[in-house]
Amino acid sequence: STIMIVGFVNAGLMTLFQATAMIMGANIGTTITAQIASLGSFDVAMYATLLAFVGAFMNMLCKKEKPKTLGLALAGLGLVFLSLDFMKTSMSVFSESKAFTDLLQTVDNPFLLLFIGIIFTALLQSSSALTTILIAMATAVLAIGSSPNHIIYIILGTNIGSCVTALLSSFGASTNGKRASLIHLMFNTFGSLVFFIVLLLWPSFMEQTFMSWFPGAPGTQIAMFHTFFNVLFT
Repeated sequence: STIMIVGFVNAGLMTLFQATAMIMGANIGTTITAQIASLGSFDVAMYATLLAFVGAFMNMLCKKEKPKTLGLALAGLGLVFLSLDFMKTSMSVFSESKAFTDLLQTVDNPFLLLFIGIIFTALLQSSSALTTILIAMATAVLAIGSSPNHIIYIILGTNIGSCVTALLSSFGASTNGKRASLIHLMFNTFGSLVFFIVLLLWPSFMEQTFMSWFPGAPGTQIAMFHTFFNVLFT
């Protein structure tokens, strides 16, 4: 979404004010993926496969351009959620590795966890993908650090790391195109750093809030925090 927005601003199809509002909306919209991933009883793989199947056949069988394009969009959307479900399923294997779980539990430095979130999101080019992996780890009872707050530091890092794609797309863009990507970076970084300070000052934040509101559902706790954080700072 942000790459397209930078492109629209660069082409003069959108004002910087419009772009800023849409970037804020995209920040909230991206949290829906984590919400879907946290629904343990919801068969994401089945519905995603069905969506991809219907979309592929629409593209192959329809002769008009609009239904063919809609079919491609549906197939792409289905495959996105199917791949996220594969990642979620594969993470359960790590719960059997004592070396892996011991390593995760030893990472207690909030700055390192924030940095891990930034780097991995920049490599994956998707905050939703890393958040889904974290939800899968939490569901598989894989603890990160010694405090429930520690996984949230990575979530904050994903928020900053997700700006990399927009920054890359702004190379060679117009002045306003560069401004749009910079606004995205400033907006996400400001929100993440403010909440980073809040978490440092409130070590029991997760225990007193989301863990008590959604007991026994670690995936939902992370997804709800992700949505809450983005809505609050927007």
